[in-house]
Amino acid sequence: MLFYVISHKRLPYETAPPFQMIYTGSTETLPGEMRDSEGDSIAARNPCFSELTGQYWAWKNVFPNLPAGTVVGFLHYRRYFNFGRVPDAPLSRLLNPMAGEEALRLLGQGYDAIIPEPFVMLKKRKLSFSLFGRRVKIPLPQGPHSLREQYRDAHVEADLEAAIALLPEEHRAPFERHIEGNRLHAFNIYVAPKETLDRYFNALFPWLLALDDSLDLSQRSVYQARVCAFLAERFASYYFTTKLKVVQAPIVKLENV
Repeated sequence: MLFYVISHKRLPYETAPPFQMIYTGSTETLPGEMRDSEGDSIAARNPCFSELTGQYWAWKNVFPNLPAGTVVGFLHYRRYFNFGRVPDAPLSRLLNPMAGEEALRLLGQGYDAIIPEPFVMLKKRKLSFSLFGRRVKIPLPQGPHSLREQYRDAHVEADLEAAIALLPEEHRAPFERHIEGNRLHAFNIYVAPKETLDRYFNALFPWLLALDDSLDLSQRSVYQARVCAFLAERFASYYFTTKLKVVQAPIVKLENV
């Protein structure tokens, strides 16, 4: 059991097995550290791929040496699974070796992978009224907001259309059906046997590499340049929920990290 924690900076806390750091987008190096810039690497594409350059590095450089059936998880430096659903779980529990045992227990119940619980996208309207002479606006939900609509509103719609056009035929139509729904399993976080992740990465990375080659991101903001990472979240939502039997677990976000 391995958990790869992907970070672009030094952390104010320590990790220990089964947690292993992979640093991305940095030139600072210490002996024994794992970096996305060594071996078979797409580290130069980090502005578009974000945490995925660390996942690619592990896939290409570590997976071939792992024993068959090894369960691998990918996490963020400030987002971790709360497998036991413990209220207000402290960092000491999230990073405890027990987390690996809890993940294996869940997968042992007949599931192929563990993914985050979804965000449910809803359109919102603002209820506006006057209170003591001041204008007050309260956002109210107003029905489902599809992943396609949400991407159009939050990012560059043309990127999504270009990405769909590049998808292999076996994925194109079902992916388009999926993004008409409104549930997003975000963050590119998952836990599964390495063979399952190998099949997923074989579908994901050739597609995103071709997309990145086709885009000019030189005038984008840092945020809007993360096209491949944004699209990977939508593809992961589609792939894991339609092709695999998954269990969904809550995510804890660490603040001030």
